[in-house]
Amino acid sequence: MLITTSQEEMIGGVAPARFVFTTSDLEAYADPTVAAKMQIRITCAQAFFVESPTCENVLDATGNFPRIEECRFNEHEARLILQTRLLKQTTYSLTMKLLMPAGRMTAAENSYVFTTEYDPDTVIEGTESAIDLGYTVPHAKDPVYGNDFSQRGYITGFFWQPTLTYTSTPDVVTVFTFGLRTFGTMNTDYNIDIIAHPTNAPSSVPVTEPT
Repeated sequence: MLITTSQEEMIGGVAPARFVFTTSDLEAYADPTVAAKMQIRITCAQAFFVESPTCENVLDATGNFPRIEECRFNEHEARLILQTRLLKQTTYSLTMKLLMPAGRMTAAENSYVFTTEYDPDTVIEGTESAIDLGYTVPHAKDPVYGNDFSQRGYITGFFWQPTLTYTSTPDVVTVFTFGLRTFGTMNTDYNIDIIAHPTNAPSSVPVTEPT
C-alpha cells in the first residue's frame, strides 16, 4: 500500500502538536459489558494528519499511555485504537505530527475536537466545543506570494559546519561560515539577519555583528 500526501497539504508546513487530556470518573472507562477496543479520535477543522498505514507519526505518548495497537489517519481525522483501556481520572499526553493549513488563520479557525470512545456510536466523552490548535501566518512557501519559482524563491535550510580549527575558547578570533539551501530563484532583493550571542565573552572583547 502506498499512501502519499499532496504538495498542497504540505504548504502550511509540518509541526508537532501535543494533546494533553485528563479522563473523568465516568464508569464507562471500566464497563465490563463492552468488548470493543477503546480508541481516541481527534478531528481537526483545518490541519491535516500525515497519512500513513502505521503509527510512525505518533511522536510521543506519556502518562503510562496504553500501547497503541493501530492508527488510522484520514486527512483531518486520526483514530488511535488502544490495546488496553485508558484509566479514569488520569492525565495523558500525545504528541503527533500535523500538517498546518496554508495562509493566515486564527487559532479558533484552526481548531480540533477530541473524543474517547469504543466506536463512533459509543462515545465515552469528548470536548464540549472545538479547542484552539494554533494560529497560522503565510510564509515563503505559501502560494499567496505566487507560484512562479523562476521569479522567486525561498530558503529551505540554514546550517553551520565548524572548521577543524574551531574553538569555543574566549578571546580567540573565529571565522564562521554558514550555508543556505534554497528553492526556486533567489534574486538580490533579500536580506538575512543573524543574531550572535557570544558565550561568556569578556567585556573587553569587541563583538561585531556578522554581515
